[in-house]
Parts: sequence; structure tokens; C-alpha cells
Amino acid sequence: MHEGGDPLPLDSISIRISGYGNSYQGIPGHEGGPLSGDLSVFYRDLGSGGKNYTCYVVHNKDTLEDGLWDVGERLVLCGQDSAVGAVESSVKVSVDGDDNTSDNYGFKAGSEITLMVIDSKGRNVIAKRTTIVKLADLDL
Repeated sequence: MHEGGDPLPLDSISIRISGYGNSYQGIPGHEGGPLSGDLSVFYRDLGSGGKNYTCYVVHNKDTLEDGLWDVGERLVLCGQDSAVGAVESSVKVSVDGDDNTSDNYGFKAGSEITLMVIDSKGRNVIAKRTTIVKLADLDL
């Protein structure tokens, strides 16, 4: 939730989330397997490019419409936000430093995460918060 300040241009804002969680190495249903540990998720930008349409784009269509994250608007991060079949996803995931993952992720409910909103151009941290992971509200 953007709680105050100037509107943030989606193409120059990044989000980094870290905590305990999991991702998948390899292709789900084929070779590979789940990875659990220190999870780091990086959204290179918050625009729709390189994102999964049915997760990220659909849940954030009002925010994406004008290209700005305005005060009072909420961004929904689904955990399956990387573009399906895309060569270059704009969501990067690593587990214990291993970035050879499916770029989809989940944080353990009840664990603490740290979320940073970053100005990509100036590389300045705009906001940094810690919170406890809750189970998803399916009525998004």
C-alpha cells in the first residue's frame, strides 16, 4: 500500500523482499525440485513488462493504467508474477544465493520479511519495512 508522498513511476521503482521461503529449481512437473531457505525476491521495475498477465497484471490493472503508484493504491504481489515462458522475466528470485530458480516464490506464513521500495535510477531506498507473513486473502 502506498501510504504517503509523491506518486511513484512504475518503470523506475524496484521492490526487494527478503525472508525465509521457497522457490522451485528446474521445470515444475519435470526435473528439479523445491528449494527452501533465505529467499530474496527482486522486482526490477513495477510495470507490466516481464510479468505474468493473470497474476500481476490482472490484480494491479488500476495502478498499471497510468504508470504511477499513487497514494492509496495497493500493489498485489502474487508469488507467480514472473512472465510465463518469457526469456527475460522482470522478477528475479534466489534461495540461499542460488538464482537458478523458476522465479516464482512463496514466503513462510508466520515468518518475518523485509520489504524495500527502491528508486532504481538513484538507487536510493524510499521505504523499508519488516512485517510478518500472513496467509493470502483469496478475495483480492
